[in-house]
Amino acid sequence: MTITNDIKYVGVNDHSIDLFEGQYVVPNGMAYNSYVIMDNKIAVLDTVDARFTHEWLDNIQTAAGGKSPDYLIVQHMEPDHSANIANFMKTYPDTKSSSMSEK
Repeated sequence: MTITNDIKYVGVNDHSIDLFEGQYVVPNGMAYNSYVIMDNKIAVLDTVDARFTHEWLDNIQTAAGGKSPDYLIVQHMEPDHSANIANFMKTYPDTKSSSMSEK
């Protein structure tokens, strides 16, 4: 999904979950939000739940037009944002990664 010409949504929807963090009712499931920002460099913002690795990586490849991302930015280390860091880095080993909590 295109947000703007330079920002693309690459997240996934999880319709099998009915409670967020085991306590908040989500009758329509969860959206694991992730974005590709295209500029002189390509940045990916957040990963997704581990059960959606392949779908998410496919979404990134499509959104980035087959180019390798330059940066992975992770807002915080809860699994819905960080579970696929290792899988992403295996796929794109030259990418720089950063956690917002490191700043």
